[in-house]
Formats: sequence, structure tokens, C-alpha cells
Amino acid sequence: MLIFVDIEEKSFNIDPLKIEQAITPKTKAIIIAHLAGRMADMEKISALARKHNLFLIEDAAQAVGAKYKNHNIGYYADLACLSFNPQKILSAYGDGGAIVTRQTALAEKISMMRMYGANGYKEVSTRHSIVGISSRLSSFQAAVLNIKFDNLAEVIEKWRKNYFMYSEFLKGVEDIVLPEVPSENDYYINGYRFIILTKKRDELLKYLRDNRVDARSHYSVPFPYFGAFEYLNYKKSDFPVAEKFAEESLALPLSHRMQESEIRNIAELMRKFYE
Repeated sequence: MLIFVDIEEKSFNIDPLKIEQAITPKTKAIIIAHLAGRMADMEKISALARKHNLFLIEDAAQAVGAKYKNHNIGYYADLACLSFNPQKILSAYGDGGAIVTRQTALAEKISMMRMYGANGYKEVSTRHSIVGISSRLSSFQAAVLNIKFDNLAEVIEKWRKNYFMYSEFLKGVEDIVLPEVPSENDYYINGYRFIILTKKRDELLKYLRDNRVDARSHYSVPFPYFGAFEYLNYKKSDFPVAEKFAEESLALPLSHRMQESEIRNIAELMRKFYE
């Protein structure tokens, strides 16, 4: 059974202080998602996983290149899951993904799971030790990613530059809460997504869209309240921080291709809205 945990107000990531109270004798793993290019507090979370002998999994789809205390994704966890969706920083020309782990036995099992449960092409249709699926990255997508690896560090720096440009241009605007800028000794943010909080989220979203700004409200419903999880019997107010985030969060357009003039124009539009 799934058990959800609320998020932190400042980071929008899972709240480590609330994880332990959600652990039961049946708990097998802690799954965390790094939101908007900032890693969760992995030191506290990994300590909990070790204390309770739990598997630790990172959803690092938005965190390629991000660091926590100078450690990359996958350092603290048993495995980290990546997405190569075209919207991601490290993107293919279609959907794809990868799993990162430092455990040889785990890597071998995952490889079998993606190959019908067989250990490589030689065993397909002859020897299947486990039940698996067909989930292999195509050679074309792999080739695209292989080329993009060479420029990944440079691309991340451009994302970061634009991310912090928003912070600078929107400083002092009333009625919005900007993302926290933590010490880089603790958190190296890759700049993937710039999310603000505002009580006028829907009005601001319409205003920006009317002015041809592709702002988006990505997380307008907390996961525990999805229809798929009705059987868990959660009720409103069970996750107050996530609920506030769902009502007030707005993601501004961001990519490494954006120019300073575009970001400045969006910031000026927002200032006019609040004036």
C-alpha cells in the first residue's frame, strides 16, 4: 500500500521530518521526487532508510546535474530514475529513461526486467529467470543522448543563469513567494523549473497567457487526491502544505534557450499585474 508524505514549504520536496511517522512494519521503500531541479534533503532521508532497513529510490526526472552537498543523484539512494522526455534538461527526441545504481546485482536484475526477464539477447526465448517487459531505449534516442552528453554541463549552466535571473528580476514584487535560494554548499540547483507561489495564481496565469506567456500550473491537484488513490481514504487537510502548493504554485517559462530580454519582459508583465 502507498503512504503519502507532505512536502516542505521552502523546497517543495518531501518533508524528511514527516517520513518516519509514515513508516509501518510493512514499509519496503522510501520513494522521493526531486522537484524543479532541487534535490531533497538526502542526508536525513538516507539516514532514515538505513535506520529502518528500507530501500531508497530517487525520482530524479527533474534533477539531472543537481547536487546535494556536492553529491550527484544516485549517491545516497539504491537507485535513481531518470527521464529523457523532450522537455527535460537532458532530452531525447522522444520519450525514454534510465536507471542509475551503484549496485551490480541490482543493475543486472533491472537489465533483465527490461528484456522480457532474460539476461541479454542470447537468452531471449530460451531462458527467462524472472517476468519482465520490453522496455529498451531505441538506438536512435541513445545516439541523440550520447551527443548531448558532451554539452550537458554548459546547458545546465544556461538553465541556472536564467533561473536565477528570474529571482533577480522579480525581487521585491509583493504577493508572490519566490523559490528559496539555499547555500550552494548544500544544494546545487540545476534550474530546471522556476516555480512561484501566489494567492492570485489563476488570475495571474490567465493574465500571462493573454499576453502570450506560456506559464503553467503543473500540480493543481495533490497526488493523494487523484481518483486512482481514492482507496487510501485521504481527506482534505491531510496534506496542508501540498494543498497550498496546488492552489498557489505557478511555473514560469524557462529553458536554456531563453534570452535575458524574454525573462525581463515576463518579470515586467508580472510587476504590472500586481501594481
